[in-house]
Order: sequence, then C-alpha cells, then structure tokens
Amino acid sequence: PIVTEHERRREQKKKIKKLDPEFKRFFRQVDADGDGSIQVIEMEHLRPESIPPEIADKISLGSLVELFEILDTDSSGDITEAEFVDGLLNFCLAEEEVSGDTLLLLRLMRNSRNKADQIIEQMVQLQADVSRSLRPDGQLAAGAGHGSRSSGWERIRQWPNQVPQDVEEG
Repeated sequence: PIVTEHERRREQKKKIKKLDPEFKRFFRQVDADGDGSIQVIEMEHLRPESIPPEIADKISLGSLVELFEILDTDSSGDITEAEFVDGLLNFCLAEEEVSGDTLLLLRLMRNSRNKADQIIEQMVQLQADVSRSLRPDGQLAAGAGHGSRSSGWERIRQWPNQVPQDVEEG
C-alpha cells in the first residue's frame, strides 16, 4: 500500500507523542545528579541494558560517549533535556538504522559549523576594530593599532601564530 505524506506525518506525530515522555523519563534516569543536564561521566556510567529498545534498535554505537558527543549539539559539555529528547526523536524517526559512519559525519559537520561560526564572529569583531582604526578618508588614524591589546591590527599581526591546535598538518 502507498502511504501518503499526510499519513506518514500523522504516524510520526503519534510516534513522537508516545516516545517524548519515555525519552524524558530516560533523561531523568541518566541525569544521576539531578542537575537538569547530562555530563559525559553520567553517560559513561549508564548501563547499556537501560537504553530503551527504540534507541538501541536505531543506533549502532561504539560507546555511549559517542552518543553523548552527538547529542551535545552546542558542544557545551552538557546535554539539556531538549537536546537529549530532540536528538533521540530524530534517531527514532529515521527510516533506517543510523550507522556509526553517519554519526561520525554528523559530528564532523557540527564541529565544522561551530568552527565556521567562531570564524565569522572573529571576522565581524576584526572588521569593527579595523573600522574604528580608520579615518573617514580611509587612512589609518594616528596611533591606531598602538597601545590597544585587542586592536584589529594586533590580531592581524598575531594571526599566523594562532593556528588552532586541532588542525593537523597534512
């Protein structure tokens, strides 16, 4: 039988309605210290048999730490209830099992997006610093770049020495 988009969405809504409270209960179980967020140590101490079958059947993981890294969408080192439940719902609504390779690619993409966001923030700040250092005619203002630790010019001079440590030479 052919399933319409409307029927598929209706089934997904039913599944979400069923799984959401289960995943919230699971979050409280994993959040051993009850502080409202999960840290990696709490995932390390989680018994694999305590993972709901809806999750275990959809995700092939090398470790629960890997699951933690994937669910920690903002890379804060803590997983909020919203991150936890949303991430698990996404896995469970996937049409097929999510492989370890796919999870690795998702993590790499998220890390790349976070790095790009950081670079954009630094570029915006640099542009603001440089703009403050220029006169209306476009010339460098007297004393610009001197005496200010955070000036754009100082950042430009230091940039070649600030290669991130996680970038390996190829």
